[in-house]
Amino acid sequence: MCLKASATMDVPREPSRIDLFCVLSCVVGTAVALQADVPILAPMCASLLELPAAEVGTFVGAIQASFSLGQFVSGCWAGALSDVHGRRPLLISGTTVCALGTFAFGLVQSVHAAVGLRFMMGLLVQNQAVAKAALADMSQDAPPARRAALYGMLAACFSAARALSTALTGLLASSRLIGGEKHPYLTAMAAASLPTFVAAAITACCLTESAPIAKRRAAPIAKRGLCRCRTSTFRTSSEHSLSVVSAPFAERFFDKSAPSQCHLGSVSFALCFAISHVKFGARLDL
Repeated sequence: MCLKASATMDVPREPSRIDLFCVLSCVVGTAVALQADVPILAPMCASLLELPAAEVGTFVGAIQASFSLGQFVSGCWAGALSDVHGRRPLLISGTTVCALGTFAFGLVQSVHAAVGLRFMMGLLVQNQAVAKAALADMSQDAPPARRAALYGMLAACFSAARALSTALTGLLASSRLIGGEKHPYLTAMAAASLPTFVAAAITACCLTESAPIAKRRAAPIAKRGLCRCRTSTFRTSSEHSLSVVSAPFAERFFDKSAPSQCHLGSVSFALCFAISHVKFGARLDL
């Protein structure tokens, strides 16, 4: 009898499929919010916002950079807040902000509104860092190989969502199904935001809290140190900096070195990530 009980206790517990799906869908929402606007930025700045041609590249970079800059400002708080208040509230709120912000981007009528909206989205969204913390909670009893597979799945979902959301908004950039000529890109952004709204609803209904209450009460923010946050949410690549260059401008960068990606564990690099967008955008004006 004791042997049976011991064998049962030694079996590693797997995270439930619905919890895993909710966490991955929140990461997908972040990828959509980060990348979905890229195909429409250049035509939006040139035609809708009526910016001079010499300034289009700079403002495309600034709009895209503002999301990462917002994440830089709030990055040091995300891990500590999720340790105290739990993963679930931050994932639900972050995914909801992603959905609302992506939809609202189709309604902007000025470059200041575009930059401000993207900055606020980044400021309020730290889904990738919190999702990794949630995965760590869920898989703490799983074998190392299984934990590695879960983190790989998270990265794969993030990359796939970036690619698919960009393709979707690119295909719908000329559609005027909703919004008309006053909001010409609302159809594309609404279509991109729809899966994120669904993810937010499913997460709110189905995700269970992974951080134990006792652990959260024993870890106040002041004692944990705000700088020990989970900063692996910040990624950079020359590919992503070049993604601010849409089709009319991309030919000028085909001779650059091959894109490379690196996974950085420093929140300070998010600031460099944001600056790189502006610098690459400014080079388009030269």
